[in-house]
Amino acid sequence: MRGSTTLCAMALLLALSATALASNGMNMIGSTTRGSGMAGADVAMEGDCSGAAVNPATMGTLSDHALSVGLSVLHPPIHLKNGMLGPNDLDSEDQYFPIPFVAYSRRLGEDSPWTVGMTVYGQGGLGVKFEDVQTFAGTRDGFESDLQFVRLSPTTAYRVNDHLTVGASLLASYARMKLSLFPNTYTPGMSPGPEDDFAGVDLDDISGLGVAGRAGLLYRVCDQLSIGVTYTSETAMDLGDGDLTMNLGMARATYDADVEDFTFPQEAEIGVAVRPLEGLTVAADARWINWSDAVEDGYAVGRNPNLPLPPEAGTVRVPFNTKWDDQWVFAVGLEYALNERHVLRCGYNYGENPVPDRYATPLFPVTVEEHVTVGYGLTGEDWRFDVAYERSFEISQDNTNPNPMENPFGPDATITAEAGQVIHLAVTRWF
Repeated sequence: MRGSTTLCAMALLLALSATALASNGMNMIGSTTRGSGMAGADVAMEGDCSGAAVNPATMGTLSDHALSVGLSVLHPPIHLKNGMLGPNDLDSEDQYFPIPFVAYSRRLGEDSPWTVGMTVYGQGGLGVKFEDVQTFAGTRDGFESDLQFVRLSPTTAYRVNDHLTVGASLLASYARMKLSLFPNTYTPGMSPGPEDDFAGVDLDDISGLGVAGRAGLLYRVCDQLSIGVTYTSETAMDLGDGDLTMNLGMARATYDADVEDFTFPQEAEIGVAVRPLEGLTVAADARWINWSDAVEDGYAVGRNPNLPLPPEAGTVRVPFNTKWDDQWVFAVGLEYALNERHVLRCGYNYGENPVPDRYATPLFPVTVEEHVTVGYGLTGEDWRFDVAYERSFEISQDNTNPNPMENPFGPDATITAEAGQVIHLAVTRWF
């Protein structure tokens, strides 16, 4: 059996729920602690090994040999309210999500123009969990999602001359998903046959790999001005080897599951770093993210059910009923060195929500648009400790779309991403 409404809703969760933890669409606003303290305005900032996660050309411009280890912890509170098919007025479960970071780089000889390195970092992630939700079927059930998206990035940078450095990274990505939507609920539809039945879904242990590339350059115009540019190619993820379980009322059918056309978008970014005064750096970045070609038609597919089902139910094909818009993200950050040991940072980041209202559902939180950040760095003889704090502003999104295939929670669902917070910590050691 197949519940079309439920499966379309599940597809939305599958494709979009990464926004639960992310900030610029599915992206974190910054990949490093230093950059996060400046709200992500770091593509033109000279850096150590951790710079490879942002602009590969910045790797090694501040040191010849370095190791950095970091951790980010996210807390994204979400609120759901709907009346027509609920009613519901409840908060998501409290959750905290750790995202690790490790980077290493080394110059190939004292006078060599080449620096090589390796970075492992979380590109983003998701985590939303609601319990005791009133469903339109009259049951009380829940839904949750969990996505881990990690990148392993071998990187090389080449110093062309005293002004220009170029770099390139291979982005080997790993994603793992666990998603469920009202797994204990089943109700038959109004028309004959299973086409509009509601069948709760549990998608488990979907995982896979994808490969992309990133190229960047850093041009130091003069001591007071640097320009950075990066391009990141699209990442097509090959996700599979999971289970899709459907609640059919009298029994549950478990399928072998995989995902088709799960894609992470191409991006282009440009930034400047200006040093108007000794110790002060002002940075500004603009980033274009091609969500419209990445988050669109795709499918989760279930095959080989463990029960003898009619032929039409032998394969379950779940469309990703989504259409995102492209997104521009703008960030401004300041870094001020009080002295040789102490550095202060702050920043502001804005990225318009790329999810149109008609595709917003309570199955995932809306994308936060505005963030403010502060940061601090403490430098020793051969080490540096960095900390950053990120705060987002509350945003709500209403879906008045009456089409149940696209909005199964009714045309009065309001999803609110309340003020969230992220803490970043990192330690860097020079050798």
